[in-house]
Amino acid sequence: RTGEGLDRLRQALVDTLGAASRSDILLSNVRHRDALLRMRSALSAAHDELLGHIPADLVAIDLRDALYHLGTITGQVTSDDILDSIFSRFCVGK
Repeated sequence: RTGEGLDRLRQALVDTLGAASRSDILLSNVRHRDALLRMRSALSAAHDELLGHIPADLVAIDLRDALYHLGTITGQVTSDDILDSIFSRFCVGK
């Protein structure tokens, strides 16, 4: 209630989770990790294309792909595969 010990608690959490700093990201969902890796790959491709003077309409394809993968995490994109993956982890009453 007073805030006493919060710094020690935060440090203990960081030590326990193995994070080196507050800027590190911890993902507990494999689907989110995979989506972020796919997004990073698409953004990297778009970056390389921009450096290579590829036409903007072709770069936009990779940017849309990156947005799609981000949307699978934020809920903007919902497909049957994603929903099946989510609900496969929950036990619905029998």
